[in-house]
Amino acid sequence: MMEKDVLTRMGDGQRVKMSPAQIKEDLLVGTKDAADRGRIPELSADELGQLFEIIVDKNRAVSIEPGNEIVFTDDCATLRICDDEGAGGGVGLPISRTLALLVHERSYAQDSALLEAASVVNVPELKAELGTELQLIEQASLLLTIPLLYMITPALLWYFQPLGPYGNPADLLPQGKIQESCDALEGAAAALTDDVVHIGRKLPAVGVDCLNL
Repeated sequence: MMEKDVLTRMGDGQRVKMSPAQIKEDLLVGTKDAADRGRIPELSADELGQLFEIIVDKNRAVSIEPGNEIVFTDDCATLRICDDEGAGGGVGLPISRTLALLVHERSYAQDSALLEAASVVNVPELKAELGTELQLIEQASLLLTIPLLYMITPALLWYFQPLGPYGNPADLLPQGKIQESCDALEGAAAALTDDVVHIGRKLPAVGVDCLNL
């Protein structure tokens, strides 16, 4: 007979005790929410039952039958390892970005690894330092077996004054300069596009398998 409470973990790793009924309810609500957001079919009763059995299993290591595996990847492997808990939910290990990728591959059994750009949002700065970044990427890709993904988060902020050459809509709009603000936005967007395309064309030569924007 199953114990009243089951010791399990929340998504952030927090250890909690839940009753079997609570776990089943969470699974049901979660799969319905995921199906609604992703516009995909809900999990079947058998699939929900399999998940439930995995969650309530008392063994420390639990797996599934061969053939039922899923692709296991990450969002910003290096942030998870190198960043601190307060800023990015990482563990704050003082290691290089390359070593963080290897930890994800060899300790976390990843099927792909994602390296965020040194200047994730500041694309002009990344473009200016691209040579150094490409060297790091090439070294990492030579050491990795799994596919290497590279992430940039483009932001127009860095193209507006006083950081960039285009007028700042935050200054122009209060002055009623609607057309000037539109022109600045379009100019900044075009410059950002050109810079991202320039960077993207350099990545395949150093072993990047995918550019994630």
